[in-house]
Amino acid sequence: MRRTEARPGPWSRTDGTELLWLYENGVGDFCGFDLDPGSAGLWIIHAMYERTCSEKEAPRKPSPGWDTDPGSGWRRLRWRELADRAGDRIVRLDHDRIYPIPSRHCFPSVDLAGSNPPIQAPAEGHLDQHSFHALAEALRRFAGPETVVFAHWTEAVIHEPDVVFKGRLADLEALESLPVVSSPSNLWPADESWLIYTDWDLWGTKIYGPPELRSLIEADEFLETSMLPAYHHMLNPRQ
Repeated sequence: MRRTEARPGPWSRTDGTELLWLYENGVGDFCGFDLDPGSAGLWIIHAMYERTCSEKEAPRKPSPGWDTDPGSGWRRLRWRELADRAGDRIVRLDHDRIYPIPSRHCFPSVDLAGSNPPIQAPAEGHLDQHSFHALAEALRRFAGPETVVFAHWTEAVIHEPDVVFKGRLADLEALESLPVVSSPSNLWPADESWLIYTDWDLWGTKIYGPPELRSLIEADEFLETSMLPAYHHMLNPRQ
């Protein structure tokens, strides 16, 4: 991947000092910053699509940038629909964690990694384009388009540490013009009142913030969400 350099436009690269609050308050490594791993919370589960006709009739569109709708001949497949069909839970315990997360280990009964699967798996480690646009609208309704925000990409994604850009909620879609190939690993406002988080191997994005923000995200018609319990509730189901 090309080196991310500052360029004229609505987003400007910072020196990365804005990450200090996450170093102090969160848990992070080269895969992203999570404020409270294992805590109960709202997750956006990334969109997946199912082919509705033959592979010849419905080839996947090339995706040089962010994951997006594969085009004609495909339809949105909700996680809950696939879970009902396959008999799998919407999310399951990850192989190396003791709490449920929307990861690439979901849907063990379905082959999502075949060479030509009829289902396009969710974007891994970042939001797909349409989910990101829907989230952007929810954030603007909640905080206003002029709110200053910071976007951070992890070293696992772009092979360079502490990459942070500064801009406004009004210009979130313009992040696609930066020399990066995915949505940010973390997104937060200057007042640090909420945080958007995903990890490089996740099929979901966690929302930290007030109930009003979570309600707006849950109400969006495109976004599919899931409230996942804290890990100690999994260990102690009666609590």
